[in-house]
Amino acid sequence: MNRASQTTLLALREGQQRCIADVNLESSSGTYLSDEGAGDRWLALNHDFLEFLVRDGAGKVTAVFPNLANATLVQSRFPESPFSITTVSQAFNSRQFEEGTKVVVFVGPDDNSVERIRAISEGLEPSVATVLYNPRIGDYNVGKGEAEKTFLKSFLTTYSMRYVRGMGAVFRAYPAPWQIFRDDPDVPGRYELVTEAAERPAVWELDYLLSSQDEETAAVQGSAGDKEEGSSVVGYTFLYLLSAVPVFIGIGVVTILFVNSLQ
Repeated sequence: MNRASQTTLLALREGQQRCIADVNLESSSGTYLSDEGAGDRWLALNHDFLEFLVRDGAGKVTAVFPNLANATLVQSRFPESPFSITTVSQAFNSRQFEEGTKVVVFVGPDDNSVERIRAISEGLEPSVATVLYNPRIGDYNVGKGEAEKTFLKSFLTTYSMRYVRGMGAVFRAYPAPWQIFRDDPDVPGRYELVTEAAERPAVWELDYLLSSQDEETAAVQGSAGDKEEGSSVVGYTFLYLLSAVPVFIGIGVVTILFVNSLQ
């Protein structure tokens, strides 16, 4: 949690005004927040990230929770928190934050709140930064208007740790590039670095990267280090498309046979 706040603060100090910190709330087995005591850990994780931001020098921070229930839980559990607390609805209606606010953190925002968050963020003073912490927004290109897509794409991911269950993990800690890890088949709980990329790979790219075990993939990975940042994923994309050629040929043959049968 401390690293997530540190990487976010680094980006803010470098002038980035919109950041995403995506802290995985599950273990690789998917049990971290699904067993007894999960609610308390969720509260603690949210509080710790916000507290670390303030402690490490972010200035005055306001946490914006999805609803009043979440905000009230945090206030009651941590009454001496060094940050202000409000909700998306309250912030949207008032469009005002406490004087001196430097960072506005939206905690756990979902798809339904994107438009309101955009309106709130675009109404902030230029010196006030926006952070999306553990967003549950899904695919930025699905079910969203152009204004929402443009808004979401303006954010820099400063920290992200996500497990791809049974296959590996995707990690990013700013300013380092995205790193894709595969489960080590010989040592449970250990990961092997597959590749690095300037941007997070798409879902289909991850599927190919994490499932491929052949020597050709390893060769592409080895040569990628001599190319510009992100080129390794381009290499994997080429291999993925190449692997689909037999499928297209098969479809073509079947189509020709079907047409001939009609004649």
